[in-house]
Amino acid sequence: MDRIQSIDSFFIKKNMKIFSLVPILIGVLVLQVSATENDVWIPNIPSKEVCSATDLIEANIIYALKTGRHVFVYKRDLMSGKQVKIFEYDESVEYKPDSGNWWEAMPAGIVLSPDKQDLAFVDKQALNIYNLPNGNRRKLIIRKDVSSSSDLEVAPSWSTPSRGEVVKGGEWFGLCGIVINGWSPDGKYISFFEAYTEGVGEGIIEVQTERWLRYHSGSDYMSWSSMKPSLLIASGDYAFGYPGLYIVSLEGSKQAKAASTIKRLDEKFGLGKDKTFLFSDATFSQDGQKIVFLFDKMQIEEGQEYTLAVANSDGTAFKILEEESCLLKPIFSLDGSSIFYIQQSDERMILRKCDLSYRKKVDVAILPSDWQIRLPVGIYNRHYRLFWTKDGFLSLVGGDADKLRLLVLDIGQRKLVYASPIFSSPPAIAGFIR
Repeated sequence: MDRIQSIDSFFIKKNMKIFSLVPILIGVLVLQVSATENDVWIPNIPSKEVCSATDLIEANIIYALKTGRHVFVYKRDLMSGKQVKIFEYDESVEYKPDSGNWWEAMPAGIVLSPDKQDLAFVDKQALNIYNLPNGNRRKLIIRKDVSSSSDLEVAPSWSTPSRGEVVKGGEWFGLCGIVINGWSPDGKYISFFEAYTEGVGEGIIEVQTERWLRYHSGSDYMSWSSMKPSLLIASGDYAFGYPGLYIVSLEGSKQAKAASTIKRLDEKFGLGKDKTFLFSDATFSQDGQKIVFLFDKMQIEEGQEYTLAVANSDGTAFKILEEESCLLKPIFSLDGSSIFYIQQSDERMILRKCDLSYRKKVDVAILPSDWQIRLPVGIYNRHYRLFWTKDGFLSLVGGDADKLRLLVLDIGQRKLVYASPIFSSPPAIAGFIR
């Protein structure tokens, strides 16, 4: 408890800061050759697409690019650089990276199923599933037409075709819709965000039965365990007072809405009783036994500094790894022994690693000079992403809003495996496939 009190007092000074929305400029680094700086890797990243691996288990990616409201979905061969368009569609919200709006800064909402046979996406009319082998589409949730009222656009009602259930939306300032978040590891459930009266809400739908499940409003981040159908929910909706950190377990539950399937973790850590902390970027370890997340003191003007923490998924062994730092997207190593994350340090972006046994932090690589973290962190950096490939390589999506790239790194060998061409809008990487 003394630890938590010190955390609270630590944040008091922080809340007196005023953060602007001016981008943080990254210092210029010359990446002409691979090098080290105090044993920190500086990858040689050419301006054009390059693939140095010849034995990738999954050498193709499914990804989407969004221009305005229009989304193009592609399959790209990383070895040859050739790609084919799979299909295209329109979303309800226009992409505007500099608007300062959470929804308008999001990449296209599209994710690949665990068996890599289906793509889930949302167009203007429905939440759809697209089957890659045969090209068939299935409407999972259908949007109902609604009329506008005064200067507010009424969010649509959504219904499931076979069950006829209707889940009504609410009012939202000019924006309405759903963004797909992910699939459960068994492929039975799809998680999503929805815009409605209270701000942002999360939901879960059972794919086969079309049974609609919703838990609470105010969610910003959701992540599935790779081992079982458990969903880690991190909420940062300070405007409507629903912050928190939760685990929802659907394993063996006949009634997934039962309170026994929902576990609130932030209160166990002493961070949730007064509802003054916001949570983000939460994810499970590979075995589902641990979680890592960011949290911040609640404030109207969101700044750049977060605290990095880790705990067991049962709510025990809460530890702070990094206090008050400009950082993004923490993930576990494949063996769960360390945490990788992106950090702004000395006017440059660093890929860092924290060993959980000794809490030793090591700078792994200096990222390209045109990568930057913009303020507020939670709005302008939605396109950044860290994840592992089946080969055990670390993949990063990042860069400036109109100069985005996908990098695949062999951390152990300090080798650039793949660098994508420069994308003009955030690439939504649905997944790697054979």
